[in-house]
Amino acid sequence: DESKMKEWFCACNDNEKRYILNTSDNKSIGNVFLTIDGDIGYINIMIGDMIYGGKGYGKDAIKTLVKYCFDELKLETIKAEFNNNNIRAEYCCFSCGFKKDDAPVLDNCPRENYMMIMNRKDYIGY
Repeated sequence: DESKMKEWFCACNDNEKRYILNTSDNKSIGNVFLTIDGDIGYINIMIGDMIYGGKGYGKDAIKTLVKYCFDELKLETIKAEFNNNNIRAEYCCFSCGFKKDDAPVLDNCPRENYMMIMNRKDYIGY
């Protein structure tokens, strides 16, 4: 419902941005989230319908978001977090220039999610 979507998008605070991921024919297929903490951006992309997986929508969204974070927002680091068993997301982030984040886990508990990172110095521009 349109009013609920509008409410959801307007409910985010100043350090949070939410976007709808659309196809070229304007069909909504997912969401893109960006949370900013200082000079670090945390991104999360979700494609809701698996028939759109593997068609380049996620890669295009990541590249666009990375460009926005580094060129417009002037962030120093971008991190992407996803489920350990999400091989497609890992490959997609890797192909966009992300690397595995080897930062130590503070509580010594194994992570349930996988974290990848891209620093400004590694960004080649798109």
